[in-house]
Amino acid sequence: MSSLLTRQYQRTLEHIRSKESVFLQTDQGTLKSASGGRSNATDLLDVGSQISFVRKDIAEGLRLESHNERVIISTLGGKLSKIGKHKCIAFTLCSKGGGKRTLVSALCVDRTCSVLESNPPSKEEWSHLQGVTLRDSCPLGPATVDVLISADYYHDFMKSGLNCVAKSASP
Repeated sequence: MSSLLTRQYQRTLEHIRSKESVFLQTDQGTLKSASGGRSNATDLLDVGSQISFVRKDIAEGLRLESHNERVIISTLGGKLSKIGKHKCIAFTLCSKGGGKRTLVSALCVDRTCSVLESNPPSKEEWSHLQGVTLRDSCPLGPATVDVLISADYYHDFMKSGLNCVAKSASP
């Protein structure tokens, strides 16, 4: 019986891996420090994350003030990833066009996640996105995620997008 389950699991994984692409919620933004420093950033909205993260090299480049916090970071399924002290910082994150500004608290990490693959070549190929205004440019080449935005800030960044989706959604 276990070999049957193993084969089914392998087929499921093969099916998942064979998907052409996954459309993630990304945005191009600008990090701003209290002292006026700026850095362009690729942001990933992740409603599965309880804490926001920023790449350590960006935080150090902006000379953001920090304090250390002892945290345990675990991945999907509770797999222990890292225990230790991380710098906790605060910065303002703005859309690239200079629109809404949101104050974000985040932990500094060496790497937020793997490099994102290119997104779909055009939204015309994704019929369910017709009439929806996307926050990020499309297509977008491979991208390093600079800021991972957690669930507690999700609404701040998606409020206008949710209004747009509600207007264009069909019953």
